[in-house]
Formats: sequence, structure tokens, C-alpha cells
Amino acid sequence: MRAPPYLPFLNGPLSLAPGLRPIAPEAWLCPDTEAGAIEEKRALMRDRRGEVYGAREGSELAALELAAAVHAVAGPAVGDWPSALEGAASAVSDDLCVLIKDSEGLWRLEAGSLCAPTFWRLDEKLGEPLGGLHGPVPGA
Repeated sequence: MRAPPYLPFLNGPLSLAPGLRPIAPEAWLCPDTEAGAIEEKRALMRDRRGEVYGAREGSELAALELAAAVHAVAGPAVGDWPSALEGAASAVSDDLCVLIKDSEGLWRLEAGSLCAPTFWRLDEKLGEPLGGLHGPVPGA
């Protein structure tokens, strides 16, 4: 069995705070290496909206801010979409999730367009704090 390549918890206590630091505005959205799969993603967004899109009340302004940032880099929405977040998600192959810091200082998943999750569903995690999004990793 090979050692995991990244073990940040070995150098101190476990922290569930996102490791945020400023980056250049033009570097925040990586080049789209999965562009070949974007039509399949858009089909999922159209045909299975209830499974791949969700937004809690109060997340609209943050979703609009994310959409504007995505469109500034990736271009306009492809097609007509019911929400700004879905329009932004139609322009990139990446899943887009909106985390908002609550009154207790916890980052919560408040909205998302999630077409390629790894072992979780948006409807199960919407509203959860960041610590609730990442359960134990089997074998770790």
C-alpha cells in the first residue's frame, strides 16, 4: 500500500477551516481540461435537475457573485437556465458549489450544481457545514 501524498494533519491539530488565501483574479478558475464531457454534463443538468442542482433560501446573492466570476473567465451561459448558478455551471465542466459562512462561523453548503460527485449527493449535504461534507475516508 502506498502512502497518501498529502497528510496535512501530521503537522498539527485537525482543522476543518478551508485553507483560503488570495490568488490572482485571473488564476482562480483553472483551464477546462474536461471540456469534452461538458455536453453530457449539460444533459444531466437538463434531464435530472432535481438531482444535480439545489439552492437554499438566502444563497441567491452569493450564487450571482459566483456566476459573474465564472462568466468573466469562461464566457456566457450555454443555453437558457432557471438560475444564475446553473447558467454558470453550463459554461464549465467543473461542479460549482456555494459555501456561505453562517453566524456561528461555520462554512455551509448553500447551493450547488453537482454533476460529478464522489460518493455523495447534493440533496444529502445541502445546508451541512464543511465538516459534514467530508465523512471518514474508508481505509484511512
